[in-house]
Amino acid sequence: MKIMNESTSNKNGYVYILEVKDIDLPVCKIGMTSRSPSARCSEINKNSTGDVESNLKNGIELLKPVHEWVTKITCR
Repeated sequence: MKIMNESTSNKNGYVYILEVKDIDLPVCKIGMTSRSPSARCSEINKNSTGDVESNLKNGIELLKPVHEWVTKITCR
């Protein structure tokens, strides 16, 4: 894995961490997307009710497809 590079076209996708914008809360959203993490954050904010917005805290580019990671984790 490597830290997100927005200019890279990655067919394996990204894992991202979002934090609540402008409020210091110990809450975050962790997810996966085939688009860039910043594009996913914008999509989430666009579709939210507007009471809470998210900031992208971190994004990690996957170098292998997610199903390979999940298989290794669940088969141990």
